[in-house]
Amino acid sequence: MDAKDIAAKDIAASITLRDEQLKDTINSLMGRQDDIQEDILELQRRKRQGEEFDEQLLLDLKAIRKESSNQISLLAMTRTELLDDLPVIRLATGKIKIITAELNDDAELIKRTAEKIENTAKMISKAENVLLKIIKITGVLP
Repeated sequence: MDAKDIAAKDIAASITLRDEQLKDTINSLMGRQDDIQEDILELQRRKRQGEEFDEQLLLDLKAIRKESSNQISLLAMTRTELLDDLPVIRLATGKIKIITAELNDDAELIKRTAEKIENTAKMISKAENVLLKIIKITGVLP
């Protein structure tokens, strides 16, 4: 196995890992959005009925819902960009398989893909920060 084979296999493994992380993070954010929406609806119901409620919490929840929605969109776009131009087979299980033999033929593609992987890691980190904000506001762990 030469250096190109190793590089292609490392890239393929990294892409597969990042793809799974992106899907997991998107799913976590979407689940938290559902919870936030329920809380918002409950606070709005209380407001309409003249019951006591926390106005600041309502504003915070609306802001974090918007921020998490933006992050979901960015993560989905990042996932598309990560897989764009790559020789990928999508398996029936939903997982992806990178065709490393084709990666070996294109050193520039390997370089571009390595940069995409790095950018993806940054996007996942930002999304995790949004999840931490949600936990701080709601006081509920995912």
